[in-house]
Amino acid sequence: MATTKSTKFNVRGINHLALVCSDMEKTKHFYEDVLGLPLVRTSNLPGGGQQFFFKIAENSMISACWYPNAPDHAPEIATSGWNGLDPATGQQQRPVNKSGTSAHGSMHHVAFEIPLADQEDYKNRLRAAGVPVTEVNHHIFYGYDGKQASHPSLIPEDAEAIDEFVNSIYFPDPDGRTFEFAAYTRPLVPDDVKHTPARAAVPQDEVEVTARPVATPLQRTAGA
Repeated sequence: MATTKSTKFNVRGINHLALVCSDMEKTKHFYEDVLGLPLVRTSNLPGGGQQFFFKIAENSMISACWYPNAPDHAPEIATSGWNGLDPATGQQQRPVNKSGTSAHGSMHHVAFEIPLADQEDYKNRLRAAGVPVTEVNHHIFYGYDGKQASHPSLIPEDAEAIDEFVNSIYFPDPDGRTFEFAAYTRPLVPDDVKHTPARAAVPQDEVEVTARPVATPLQRTAGA
């Protein structure tokens, strides 16, 4: 049985991740025939929809939901979107002046963990199945401002603080979401957590309210 890492609850994994699809037949073929994930449950949903569950590992599944009147796909809002392969680099192609982000509250992409030794083989298997796949992205971080290199040959000679913890290949699902096969290159260690969390932009009127001094009970009584 899987053991939890939570210090508050006995959470043993992600039971399922629910993704909305536009065509359940194409989605079933992708998960079951291309990715090899067994279909373990199907059900109808109110309003004529469907939900299919595919098993990933002992304690995790991916769920495909289909709604007949769902809104259209919104790449770079609901997800990071898939823009094809860059022929020059073999990595994901980005639109001009776009960074591959998505909206607050969105699901940027889905990453599956795989063995590092199998990454090249899996890339070739996906391509043989007709799925466009990037070359391996080594995610090499360097410097102190978030610079990345996708391959060791692209690291500047004077680079400092070089670090690589995961290698990835990326490919699209039938609805244009970006999927990732990620393989750790080293264990994560306590020093991997070293950044202060960023804050959301706070409107000026909220800043002013927060900055006002709060009167003590004695001051409030005196003022009355």
